[in-house]
Amino acid sequence: ACDLDEGVCDYLGSWREYWKITDVPTSWFFDRQIQKRFEIMKEQGALDNFYLSLKPLINPKEIPFEPCCYITSRPVSSQISEQWLDMHGFPQRPVYTTDPKNDITKVSLCKENGVELFVDDRYENWRDLNNAGITCYLFTQPHNERYDVGHLRINNLKELVER
Repeated sequence: ACDLDEGVCDYLGSWREYWKITDVPTSWFFDRQIQKRFEIMKEQGALDNFYLSLKPLINPKEIPFEPCCYITSRPVSSQISEQWLDMHGFPQRPVYTTDPKNDITKVSLCKENGVELFVDDRYENWRDLNNAGITCYLFTQPHNERYDVGHLRINNLKELVER
């Protein structure tokens, strides 16, 4: 299974462009105002369109496996994420969205869906999934380069089948 933002699509580039943030994030916690900005976008009716307008980071034809699902922590419905995936020709698999208020995490969703291998860009997710016995590869992005994760780092999805 795969994460969406910064694994399959360019969330950070679009967020930085939308909010005119010039610095390239070197941490996932790069925008102190992110929650407030999500609320502003919801009030303006712009949040769904923002997520639908993201650019793909990868060509769906280059995915060297069939994902069983996608798991994300986005503040939009799974249907919006599915619509984006369909628009860009990605495998039509279910999207599950975390809900921390109800203890629905990437770990719990992976376990419920029998996921044995996951790809994520956020170090904290990588750590939690591996600690739970789910092999997670860290997809290299500027905000995670400082973490030494050994052989569990990939720069593209093709590396998964080369191992």
